[in-house]
Amino acid sequence: MNNVKLKRLTTLLLSTTVLVSPISYADKSQTASSSPSFAADFHPGLNFGGFGGGKCQATKTPVIFIHGAATTSSNWLVKPTGPNLAPNAASVYQTFKDNGYNDCELFAVTYTSHEEQVNPEKNQQQVEKYNLLYDFIRRVRQYSNKSQVDIVAYSQGVSLALATFEYKSAWGYVRRFVNIAGPMRGLPACKGVGPADDKFPICHAQSLENAFVFGLFPSEDSWNGYNEWTSDSGQKSLRAMPKHEPQVQFYTIDAGNQDATLCPSVDKHDCALNATFTNSKNVLAQLNIGEGSKATQSAITQNKEGSQSLGGDKDGVGHYRVMTNAGSIVLNMLTSECQGADCAKGYHGSVIDQTKISTP
Repeated sequence: MNNVKLKRLTTLLLSTTVLVSPISYADKSQTASSSPSFAADFHPGLNFGGFGGGKCQATKTPVIFIHGAATTSSNWLVKPTGPNLAPNAASVYQTFKDNGYNDCELFAVTYTSHEEQVNPEKNQQQVEKYNLLYDFIRRVRQYSNKSQVDIVAYSQGVSLALATFEYKSAWGYVRRFVNIAGPMRGLPACKGVGPADDKFPICHAQSLENAFVFGLFPSEDSWNGYNEWTSDSGQKSLRAMPKHEPQVQFYTIDAGNQDATLCPSVDKHDCALNATFTNSKNVLAQLNIGEGSKATQSAITQNKEGSQSLGGDKDGVGHYRVMTNAGSIVLNMLTSECQGADCAKGYHGSVIDQTKISTP
């Protein structure tokens, strides 16, 4: 690969398709005035930060928030921005607090180091991270005295969580699973990198030595190694996993064509459904809340704070705001028996119900 092409692909991966840096959005003006942390009597194990626990008792199923590759647990505290916000719209964390959850029922862990956060192209799924996340979940269950948890995961945190439960055979720990903009079909920009470029481990295919070590190279484009995780079938298929775990209720929230990570201009086919699960009776809602500019390279701008706005995040809802703005939808998914568009009750933005759309 020549230097010009490598530079172009690096820019595309880091600026257009890999996650927005938490520093750009999780600033003091956008986060809660009093940020939660780990309670003194909760011992989270190995981690790089997070929150949860306190002088309280868990009566509800605990919720564990899992961030993306270049974000941290603090991003769940970021207040919504953009158009069509509900009056007094709050962060995902605060939305749960405002609706009766206490700090013994709300947990998050930062599973990446600072170096990993600023170099997300190096982050592939691996056993070390599965062990970290599994141990954290085990400690939350023990601390709350609850046998199950609800999982709310974002972007690469979705694939991490799914792979963790598969690796540990721990699906019995999960009551409900909310997938927010997860790379269920891989990262489209990885097609230009290939499945074995060591400069971009995030784009690797499935390891031949250990099937649980993998990147997000789209399976259908694999020419040098198979990736069952991003394929449409198999026990490890991310998108097909609900079919193998009928006791768990699954949900999706995505930004469709406004998602610059999962639906960039390099993707020639319709990629609006790239974050969705394959249809299954226990996939109860798959909602597209994308708004604004479609995710093309021309949509990359600099806002007044100097951070990048990509696709729908420029003027609506894209890959980043689909996490920060969806608190009311996530709450409905975990606290009611809603299905389809009913899960968006109280949300003021655009909603497209994709629950019944056939998704291979």
